[in-house]
Amino acid sequence: MQYLRKPEGRYDFSGLEKAVVEAAAAIEAADAEISNANRLGVKSALMKARQHLNTAVELAAQVDLGDRGTKALARLYYCRGRAAMALNKVESGSVNIGEAIADFSKSAELNPEAETYLRLGKAYTQAGDQDAAIESFEKATRLDFDCAEAYLLKGLIHQERGEAEDAHEDIYEAICLNPDLYREEFEPIMQAERESQAIWDELLSRPESQEALQAWAEEGRKAYRAGKTMPIVFEDE
Repeated sequence: MQYLRKPEGRYDFSGLEKAVVEAAAAIEAADAEISNANRLGVKSALMKARQHLNTAVELAAQVDLGDRGTKALARLYYCRGRAAMALNKVESGSVNIGEAIADFSKSAELNPEAETYLRLGKAYTQAGDQDAAIESFEKATRLDFDCAEAYLLKGLIHQERGEAEDAHEDIYEAICLNPDLYREEFEPIMQAERESQAIWDELLSRPESQEALQAWAEEGRKAYRAGKTMPIVFEDE
C-alpha cells in the first residue's frame, strides 16, 4: 500500500490517513469479535492490521511530516497500541502489554489526547503498574474534564489500595458524569450477588434448613447455659 506520496515537492498524506482509518476499522471489528469462538480468525485480522501499521509507521518516521503528519503518525501509534491490547485479549496473556504501553506513550508524546492517556492507563493497569496507571488517568482527566471512565478506573485502583477517600471522590465524580458507566461496570457483580442471595434465601426456606437452624440454635443455648460460649441472642420462633 502506498502510504506517502510527494508530488511536486509536497507530501500527500491521503494514503497515510487512509491507512489509519482502515487499520482502526480493522481493529474495531476484530476487537468486537474477541469473545467469539473463532479466535484464530480474529488474531489473523489483528496481525494483518498491525502489519499495515508497522509499515506505515516505518515510512512516516523517515520524513519530516509537519503538524498534520505528526498527528497522523500519533494516530498510527495509537491504533497499533490498540491492536496490541486486542491481541493480548486473544492470547490471554500479557505478552503485548509492553508494546501497547510503548505505542500509547509515543502517541501521547506526539499528540496528547485524553483517549490516548485513558488507553495508556488501562495498559499500565493490566501490567500491574498502578502508580503509572493513576498518573495516566489523571492526565486524561486534565485533558478532558468529562472523561468519566478515567475517573472510575482511577477510583477503582484507589479502592483496591484501601485509599477510601480518594476512591470515593473519583467514583463519585464518575457517577456524576456518567451514571450508566458505573452501572455497566458493576451491574454484573451486583447481579451475581442478587442471584447468590436468591439461591441462599431459597436454601434457607427449605424445611430441612429450618430444622438444622433450630437445632444449631438449641445447641448454642445449651452451650451458653453451660458457660462454654460468649453470649449470643437467639430469637424464638
